[in-house]
Amino acid sequence: MRRLCEKDLSSQATNNSAVNGGCVKKIVLSKDSGATTFLSWWADKHVLQYDVDLACHNLNGPGKTTTENGEDYALISSKKVEESGGYGWHGREVKIQLQYVKNNRDLQEKLENIADFKSLLPHKAVARLELFQTPSKKNGKNNCFWVHLKSSQFEDIPETFHLGCGFIPEEFLQDLLGNNALAKRTFAIQVRIFAPQLGVYKGVLVAKQGITKMQLPGSMKKVGKSTKNSDDAGVVMLARAFFPSTMNYNLGRFLDPQAVDPPASFEDDFIKPLSKTYCHYLEGMGVPKELIERYKRTSKNRHGLKHAHLIGL
Repeated sequence: MRRLCEKDLSSQATNNSAVNGGCVKKIVLSKDSGATTFLSWWADKHVLQYDVDLACHNLNGPGKTTTENGEDYALISSKKVEESGGYGWHGREVKIQLQYVKNNRDLQEKLENIADFKSLLPHKAVARLELFQTPSKKNGKNNCFWVHLKSSQFEDIPETFHLGCGFIPEEFLQDLLGNNALAKRTFAIQVRIFAPQLGVYKGVLVAKQGITKMQLPGSMKKVGKSTKNSDDAGVVMLARAFFPSTMNYNLGRFLDPQAVDPPASFEDDFIKPLSKTYCHYLEGMGVPKELIERYKRTSKNRHGLKHAHLIGL
């Protein structure tokens, strides 16, 4: 078992030129920067990224191929991302990250060596290639959670309403996370798995006693095993998140009236104000306006919060 990322990843902007009036920003990922996505590791960090701002009008972004420093690059994956503090929908900056790798004749063959991408419909292939851009969870300041494993450490299990959740031996999970305080409280990890003899998987692995291999249900498999590279028993597993997360802990403190208050920053981000629509609705139901105004003020504190926002499925 070997961790791949020893340095803090980041796309280091070696060329930050603006294209099309600032609607497209070009970022060249530095060759010596650490890899936090499967794509940056697989492409040996020779990745070119364009961030396309969806708020721009009359946008003519880069095409399927582009050139950088005399090298030809081909578009391999795209992903929609939202960042706070922008001016897009709901006050968030919305953009598409287009990632390119060096364009050579065997690019399709290299993809087929990872998994059976040719068996997918075009729109499914696009969605599955987006998994190449999933960033790894950071371990402390400079490490990323990547591991090299063997396909013999995994096994497929029948799908019985797992809904994207598999299992990982409890002791192995502890070892994987370093047998530290984080490991002791973690009971599940969100992963991306890339394995020629198995395929590409996405989902959550939950700690389980009494098993010796990581167990993968069918709902986790997003691309079938490679038909061109069946002798490669290597596996790259990326940990995307750990559970319970810091958000989970703070939410527990927020909901428990006997617990210590969560950080002020958490309450600021988590508590949504009573909107005008809700106020109009309550007033229409006969609630006195003075009572509504008073509740708007008291609901900004967790001890005075008596309403919730439900998410539709």
